[in-house]
Amino acid sequence: MAILDEEIVEQWLNQHGFFTMRGIKCGVDEIDLLAVKPSQTKPEFWHVEVQVSFRPVGYIGGDANAKKRNKEQIEDGVEKWVEKKFTSKKKKKSEKV
Repeated sequence: MAILDEEIVEQWLNQHGFFTMRGIKCGVDEIDLLAVKPSQTKPEFWHVEVQVSFRPVGYIGGDANAKKRNKEQIEDGVEKWVEKKFTSKKKKKSEKV
């Protein structure tokens, strides 16, 4: 199912002028989509992670259902997920390659 979800997002990006690359490996992790939109002045670069759920019982991050967590726990879970997907030392190191 994830392939279909990524294809939909990739089509949207392509229709909006982005060149896309899918499934870029970063160690054991993978970037769903890397999108580049050329420009005369300043190109745009997007790192896109696609996540779809038919029965969302929680927010990104955290081990428990969102209804059982307070606002701080939800925010902490989101911060950890963003760090894991985008800002970890390993990901930043791979940007320099």
